[in-house]
Amino acid sequence: MRIWLCLLMCLAWAGCGQGGSYSLTLILPEDAKDQTSRIRVAVVEPGPTATCEALVLREVDPGQAGYTIEDEISFDYPVTQAVDQLQELGPGQRLFYAEGINTFGGIIVNGCTRLEAGGVGPRTVTIELAYLADGSCSNELLDGHCLIDDACYSTGEASADSSCRTCDPAYATDAWTLKADGESCDDGLWCSGLDTCSAAGDCVHTALPCTDRCFQNCSESEQSCSEDLSGTLCDDGFSCTQADACDGAGNCVGTPIVDYCAANEECQPACATDQFGCVARPNWINLSCPDIVPFDTPAACSIILVNGEGSEACASCSVRLVPSIVSQTDFFSNPVQDCTLGDWQLEDHSCTTGSAWCPFTSGGADQACCNEVACHTEDHALDFLPGQCGPDNGWRFSQLFALDSFEQLRLCYQIMQRSPSVEGSLQLMADKNDGSDPVVLACDQPDAWHDSLPTETCVEMPLAMGDWPSTRLTFWVQLGQLNSEILLEQASLYGFPPECNQQQVVFDTSFDGCGQDAAGHDGWTFSPSGTCEDGRAECGFTGGLLVDGNNPSVIASHDLIMPDLRPPAKLCWSHYHSPGFNGEYTIAISGGAGKVWYVQIYRSKFPAMALNSVCRDFCIDLSQFGGSIFGTGNTQISISAQAPSGGTLLINEVRIEASTECDATGILQAGPVEPDGQGGFQVQVNNLQNLPRRALLECHWGDGAVHASREIEFSSP
Repeated sequence: MRIWLCLLMCLAWAGCGQGGSYSLTLILPEDAKDQTSRIRVAVVEPGPTATCEALVLREVDPGQAGYTIEDEISFDYPVTQAVDQLQELGPGQRLFYAEGINTFGGIIVNGCTRLEAGGVGPRTVTIELAYLADGSCSNELLDGHCLIDDACYSTGEASADSSCRTCDPAYATDAWTLKADGESCDDGLWCSGLDTCSAAGDCVHTALPCTDRCFQNCSESEQSCSEDLSGTLCDDGFSCTQADACDGAGNCVGTPIVDYCAANEECQPACATDQFGCVARPNWINLSCPDIVPFDTPAACSIILVNGEGSEACASCSVRLVPSIVSQTDFFSNPVQDCTLGDWQLEDHSCTTGSAWCPFTSGGADQACCNEVACHTEDHALDFLPGQCGPDNGWRFSQLFALDSFEQLRLCYQIMQRSPSVEGSLQLMADKNDGSDPVVLACDQPDAWHDSLPTETCVEMPLAMGDWPSTRLTFWVQLGQLNSEILLEQASLYGFPPECNQQQVVFDTSFDGCGQDAAGHDGWTFSPSGTCEDGRAECGFTGGLLVDGNNPSVIASHDLIMPDLRPPAKLCWSHYHSPGFNGEYTIAISGGAGKVWYVQIYRSKFPAMALNSVCRDFCIDLSQFGGSIFGTGNTQISISAQAPSGGTLLINEVRIEASTECDATGILQAGPVEPDGQGGFQVQVNNLQNLPRRALLECHWGDGAVHASREIEFSSP
């Protein structure tokens, strides 16, 4: 196969300025593509005896007597920028000569075409280049390199004819020396054993029987191994393996022998440093990566094998695509013990006066929004309270995003109200940042059931927002009366890219009908067994986990099997409580052998006098508990509730949804583990698409028993 290099250019001879265009086509051999770094094209005005053959055979060079150069151009190959133009040519015969040059300055291919210029130049010029006709390259010493043989190999590489010649920089006129008799060399054949140089300068090999190794297709060897040897017994040379056999790629592959290596070692022939194939296993991997990098910048991660130095060849890394954390704001800075809006900005839009019932409207507004937010340092939250601006002045704060590279978006935030009032509310809006009306995404009225735990809210945004080139998200807080107070603790925006918009339901339980199985329902177990009731119509469901005077203390548990799932994830449920209910309930996750750890993720404690019945839907962002529940076994979620003095609580429609990672081929790429030049090792992760994406880098040693992972956010610069 030949490579066609077509350069469409105005050659700038007569007629070009009148709109004519001319093309120069160079045809290179396929295997010369990677060796060629520069191309020279010369237009030669030939003397009476000048020929293209003399130029191609390098009997004469352009510019010598009888070969006057009329014009020439030279450019890097592959072509990355505009090429200089040829000047006016002719009239008369011209020799169009081209040559390809490698990185050491040696000419490896050339070609020539004779054409009639005719005063305006030919419209089409085609030059086919081939390796130098005499099969040799120029032997001059350039920058310490000796140019040898038809492929112009540099110092130290085997020559194409398997000779044992090497480059000797001490000789400028005679650049060839012979390796000593018996020195090792490489004849380039798969079916040979130890190759050594002979006194005659030949690289002599010893043929190996085909059954000793898995070499194939060695047509030039003394013993042909062209047959398919897949499954043939062989010996990989390592004593820690057994059942060695040839695979389809010509490799001899063995199975590690159980307990052959020491307890702190693995059988790893591919990276072994001794004859046994056993390699000391590191204690763990320290993997350090930047949290955020611009999407057009590679991310370099450092790798340290703790007590595994010298076995870095056993380490490898892969990369997966996961949902992005587009924005994450805690609204509190621990180092300075103060609140911050992060990238959110207070706005000066007018705010609604009077009632704060959702949804808010700006019609008739005559009060400016409050321009400051207090900080609740105990709860680490933004504090919206009337002491700053009065009950009629609300707060609006926004952030501008580019979300058009994501297919689905989710915003989760934590909010709490410190008053019996239900008038204080928070509204979430989105607009296109073009003056059009905003879309109301959520209106949240948090209840004051307990001072120390906020309500978790996760909002799935309309799919149409993924098509907006610019999106502004706005929080709008209104108090409504003097004794209201609202706290906002954190906000996280997740983006699911179209290549990996994968979300999976772990379980989705409706307890309607659960009374048919008193011991368990849909994977749940109950204690006591009669705590799941049917037939009670509340909040759109007809049953649920029941807590009342007859069941004052209940526990419902469900196993969590999430080995292939990961954040972002959410837990959602619905509940009803009757007037006068006085109790509490807690949701927790526990795990480990014998449930050795326990994490409380939600707790709601009702006041002594709950005057009104309430139907509420809740969602909790589980991402902050990812280290406890994702990819582990023996994990369980439990709901515990108590009703010490009357009233009724029903919990139903419990759902957990998590995300899945996906193949990152063509999107993200992890390089090999390589020395970083400073005594350590690193791996580089590249974002091939230059779009906001999140990478999950996983590095392991050997069979994967020792591993580490980190996530990297490629964000807009």
